[in-house]
Amino acid sequence: MKARTTAARKEGLRHGDLKRFAVMLGISDRALRKRRAKEQRVGPPRPAHRVRASSPTRSVVRQAVRLWHQLVAPQNGIRSMIAAALRVGLSLHRRWVEWLVHELKRKPVERLRRRIERERVHTAVLARDAVWSCDESYLTHDGNGRVHALALRETHVPLTLWLSIGPPVHAQDIVRALERTATTRGGWPLVLCLDNGGANRNAELMQVLAREQVVALYNVPHTPQHNAFVERAFGELKCACNLAELVAEAARAGSCGCASDPAQTRRALHQQLQAARDVLDNTPRWSLGAATPAEIDRSTLRADHLTSRARFYAEVQAALDCVAQQSLSSRAQRRAEREAIWNALTSHGLVVRTRGGGQSSRRSKRNLIA
Repeated sequence: MKARTTAARKEGLRHGDLKRFAVMLGISDRALRKRRAKEQRVGPPRPAHRVRASSPTRSVVRQAVRLWHQLVAPQNGIRSMIAAALRVGLSLHRRWVEWLVHELKRKPVERLRRRIERERVHTAVLARDAVWSCDESYLTHDGNGRVHALALRETHVPLTLWLSIGPPVHAQDIVRALERTATTRGGWPLVLCLDNGGANRNAELMQVLAREQVVALYNVPHTPQHNAFVERAFGELKCACNLAELVAEAARAGSCGCASDPAQTRRALHQQLQAARDVLDNTPRWSLGAATPAEIDRSTLRADHLTSRARFYAEVQAALDCVAQQSLSSRAQRRAEREAIWNALTSHGLVVRTRGGGQSSRRSKRNLIA
């Protein structure tokens, strides 16, 4: 109000003059102020809003979608779409083409995601030492060659049972890891998850597993999701110890000519991984009810206390013999063998499997802390 009065005085108006003029003209004082402001405005008038392009007709949309499906998959893009439309005499607005290409690319991805979610099988292991997961992972390359890590993972909780590093794994390394872990845990597992590597198919390892009545559960070729337990363990360990930064520092030291002994470097890397393993095994997790994997593991019964190893092994071998008698392809036979082993674990009450994110009515024993 004070600024308005000052502006009115500069123009030779007194307090109340605008209101009296508005009454004389038969309009409100607000309308009079707006009219005066419009007349005093300097410069060209404000441009009107740009008229938006009208939406294409249904026939144009159908023709555009048809052109999209005729394009070669690697060339599917906005520019390719506009070029194909110009060749047939179809003029399309670029913004509309961007929206159309985005929608046409999004729908197949959404359909694939929904199908994966619908067919995904979640496996919950209810007893310790029922299923172990074994695998190796490449870490780095030093003066002595490639450096790999070998890990054994418990599946009823995210607990790493064995972790060692060295050259590419042989069957003797896996046997040594299994024997030492079995001694520490008080027994062997019922099922051991393995991939299709040469060391995992070695005759020595097969003899040891048969002697201890351990069923080997192999992945379907080129399907690492079937051994997700240990794959997730490697991801957590590498992230916890910041493996990328450690490898980069070793590479910089080697380029400067001040690299240490490869054996010493491997020992330092193993210590970093072991420290990360200890932290992860004793970290409270939301999925475990704010308990740590080590606490849940100590309070859970072993699989040998819930079922008979000999009976379980005999049932699985009989089921595998039935699968072998069927005329199936190698990939279909592997899937059937995996399904037979998981069905045996489910029938013995050691595993609960749900498909498509559904919840099982069976209460998980791993959430019970003594």
